[in-house]
Amino acid sequence: LINYATSSWFVAVTKIKDKMLELAKNINWSPANMKEGRFGKWLEGARDWSISRQRFWASVMPIWICQECGEKKVFGSVAELEKLSGQKIDDLHKHVVDKITFACEKCQGEMKRVPDVLDTWFDSGSMPYAQKHYPFENQKRFEENFPADFIAEGVDQTRAWFYYQHVIASGIKDSNAFKNVIVNGIVLAEDGKKMSKKLQNYPDPMEMFEKYGADSVRYYLMSSPVVAAQNVNFIENEVGEITRGMMRMLWNSYSFFVLYAEIDEFEADKNFDPKKLNGLLDKWIVSELHMLIKEFNMHMENYELHRASRLLPKFVDNLSNWYIRRSRKRFWKSENDGDKNEAYQTLYYVLVELSKVMAPFTPFIAEEIYKNLTGKESVHLADFPVADESLIDEKVNTGMRVIRDIVNQGLSLRAEKMLKVRQPLNEMLISSVNNSLNIGDELKNIILEELNIKNVAIVNFEEFKNILVNDLVEENKRVKYALLKDDERNFPQISERDAIIALNVEITPELKLEGQAREIIRYIQEMRKNAGYEVDNRIKVWYDGASNVFDAQSLRDIIAKEVLADSVLSRNEIAEIDLEKDFILDGEEIRLSIRKSQ
Repeated sequence: LINYATSSWFVAVTKIKDKMLELAKNINWSPANMKEGRFGKWLEGARDWSISRQRFWASVMPIWICQECGEKKVFGSVAELEKLSGQKIDDLHKHVVDKITFACEKCQGEMKRVPDVLDTWFDSGSMPYAQKHYPFENQKRFEENFPADFIAEGVDQTRAWFYYQHVIASGIKDSNAFKNVIVNGIVLAEDGKKMSKKLQNYPDPMEMFEKYGADSVRYYLMSSPVVAAQNVNFIENEVGEITRGMMRMLWNSYSFFVLYAEIDEFEADKNFDPKKLNGLLDKWIVSELHMLIKEFNMHMENYELHRASRLLPKFVDNLSNWYIRRSRKRFWKSENDGDKNEAYQTLYYVLVELSKVMAPFTPFIAEEIYKNLTGKESVHLADFPVADESLIDEKVNTGMRVIRDIVNQGLSLRAEKMLKVRQPLNEMLISSVNNSLNIGDELKNIILEELNIKNVAIVNFEEFKNILVNDLVEENKRVKYALLKDDERNFPQISERDAIIALNVEITPELKLEGQAREIIRYIQEMRKNAGYEVDNRIKVWYDGASNVFDAQSLRDIIAKEVLADSVLSRNEIAEIDLEKDFILDGEEIRLSIRKSQ
């Protein structure tokens, strides 16, 4: 390598720097700090641009100089050069153009092209014009699309492609070249090093697609800090978590709908109006859907891809683990009443609209859901959803969020006390420090069902403290009400959150029997699955043991209803069976037999 000084052609950037700085104010950056930060600081320090290079392969500089008087001629088109030189030009490579000479208009001396070629960033910066062959054609189309709505590239381009586009546009069009910019960081290997073929420190992309699905890989990157100009370490396990988490929940939700919709031959109502829904759960999931659409659009309009994409897992969880789980029995029941139809129609509506929202980030699963449910050509040809503000009910959303928090506290408390959810409990107390709880009957019923509790009492905080203090202060007293361990440690100084709960953990003989009935239901459901029954197959059940449970007609009726049994009979009345199994129920052996009804 030899370092030496050489002559160069320059663009006088400093003469238009003030204009460049002013025009840069019109550009929206994502992330926003790039505007005044990395890009802004680079503009402030802009120097004249050395535009020429001494090499072979590049765009030639269109400058000819007279070898006698030094007159310069700059050409703006091939047509100009052809007219003056009298030669037909169809190749602009250096070795061809260098041979083109013509007489100087001033002294008739020979005009020859300067030997230099253009900096490659001049080509890159000229992209907006070159792609439409402007100004030689497509002038109207160019003017209608300039400046570009948005461009996207890596953070290193703040001093390269972004910058040179801005320089050229400022110089020749008195305009910024683009309106919006998404700046991405660099995807690094899991160990934080640059991905390298030599080090082989990265997984094969095709293997990632085969193993986890292209949607999971795409979503992983689009929801990561890399789309906000930060570097990210590519961690395969995190891609797997997306597949096992959000993607599986979404697919299971879709499969659940398809399964029961086919059984009941459901057909979507083209005139469905979500504003006419009656059920609280239906209103809630539609409200959450339109809140999702509203927030999603807001972030997308601001080019905040990672913030938009991160809204999706929470909604899919709401749909799968709350709406569908809470609504399952509505789909299971045999009668096709209005409530069942509303459940179908709501879930259909939500899945179709959700597929449109998710399409930019998970295009393949969105396409599968949309095409199969609607029969239309493609989700990517559908209009993007727009939120209907009248369907967003903040009161319903807040109420459901509080209820889910209460249920989560209750589940945690049951786990701490080693009480299975199948074991019914008598009562839960709910309170809040500021006594602001307003829980209606529908929401109370959700708590009762989710936590398997007979009664919910909402009490003011002073009464709550008095009840709990009386239970907790006497060391030898059997504690009837239980708090979460953290709450018990801090009681009665409890932080101001939406709700605090206490459970009556006393198990009466009646509650114990009902808990055993729930265990038996679980055993039979497991047997149905092992026997390969369809979800709507009705069965017959025989039992031997646990007579104290089966002798109670109310419990026997509950078992029959839950497992779709036409009869529940003692084993001494047994006939031909499909499957028989032994179980241990609270230390007692029990034998169960099942057969599909004819």
